[in-house]
Amino acid sequence: MKALALGLLVVLGSALSACKVNDYCINNCAGEDGGSGDGPGDGGPTDGDGGAPTDGDGGPCIPTGNEVCDNKDNDCDGATDEGPLPTIGDPCDNVVGECAGGVKQCVPGTGVVTCTKNPKPEECNLKDDDCNGLTDENDPGGGAFCGTDQGECVRGTLHCNTQTGAIQCGLNCGTAQALNCPVGGTNAPFGTAELCDGKDNDCDGDFDEEVTPQALCGQASCQCAGGPLVGSPNEGECQIGELKCDGAGGSVCTQITGQDPPQAPGFE
Repeated sequence: MKALALGLLVVLGSALSACKVNDYCINNCAGEDGGSGDGPGDGGPTDGDGGAPTDGDGGPCIPTGNEVCDNKDNDCDGATDEGPLPTIGDPCDNVVGECAGGVKQCVPGTGVVTCTKNPKPEECNLKDDDCNGLTDENDPGGGAFCGTDQGECVRGTLHCNTQTGAIQCGLNCGTAQALNCPVGGTNAPFGTAELCDGKDNDCDGDFDEEVTPQALCGQASCQCAGGPLVGSPNEGECQIGELKCDGAGGSVCTQITGQDPPQAPGFE
């Protein structure tokens, strides 16, 4: 019995000499001398320390197949969405109008597949901006008021001219094309050249101003009063003047700058 007890004491002593002993327990008996352990740094997969790639949460990366556009490292090579990707570079689903030539692309860092050419709001430009097969439909850019209601002018509305691709001011007068409604002249509603008719033809708030002689007599210069002989109108007491609009639709013989007031022939 004494020999058995002595043997047990020797075994227990040698075990305790390899362990950390305190008042309550024996700690880490294995591993202090280089034994195997189960904590970090034991040669398993690591994240960013030169070890094997991980799946982002500390676990090892498990290949799921070829790389696709999903912002994941499918082939576990440390990169995402790299190299040739399925469908990337293929024509987009809609290649009508301004979307023609668009190809699929992978947006970096998102895993989202988009198109290089996408539909946009329609503009007045003779193009199919919204890629629906129609050009300048629904009067793009039109609808706002334009021009003025002053004088002989009538306020119009902006419309898209589908023949020129430009936004123009036209009148809604029941015609098939609103831009073909002439009111106040060929450039309605912007007015016409002023006439001697008591109206505000050019829609600037004034009447019969700066009417040219051609509008009154059809000639570059309109003489009035003066002498009875052509070529010598200032004969005797007679003095020529220049015909101008009186601002009320009529004309009046006015004094020429630097000369006497016009005087017509009278009784001798």
